[in-house]
Amino acid sequence: MKFKKLIVVLSILLFNTAYSQTTAKSNPDLEQQFIGEVFGTNITKDSQHYKNLLILLRERVLFSNVALDQSEKFPKLSQQPLFNKYNGEITRDTNFDQSSFNILKYDLNFFSPHTKVYRIDNTDWLIIINPKS
Repeated sequence: MKFKKLIVVLSILLFNTAYSQTTAKSNPDLEQQFIGEVFGTNITKDSQHYKNLLILLRERVLFSNVALDQSEKFPKLSQQPLFNKYNGEITRDTNFDQSSFNILKYDLNFFSPHTKVYRIDNTDWLIIINPKS
C-alpha cells in the first residue's frame, strides 16, 4: 500500500514538472508572522526549532496546483487537527490563498521520513511536504 502511495506521489510530482503546472513555496515575507501566529512567545529566533521551521517553510513545503482525481486518496486538510497548543485562537482558513496561507496552523506530519501530500479541500491545490534531507 505504501509503495502504491509513493508511486502516486512521484507520478504527480513528475506530471507536475513535465507540464509546468503551478508550483509555489511559502511566502518568505510572512515567515516570521506565520511562526509568531502559531508559537507566540514560546519560541525565539535563535533557537534550533525556529531555524528548523524556517527550513521547513523555505525548502520542504510546496504547494502544487494539480486537478483533483476522483480516485486519489490524499488526506484532506479539513481532516487534520489544528496546532493550537500555544495559541488557542487559531482558526481554519475558509479560503485558500497561497500567498498568505500559514501551514504551521495545522498539525501535519512535517517530520516524516517520507513525502506527505495533503489536498486542500475544494481546490486543485496539494500541499507537498518533503522529508528532511
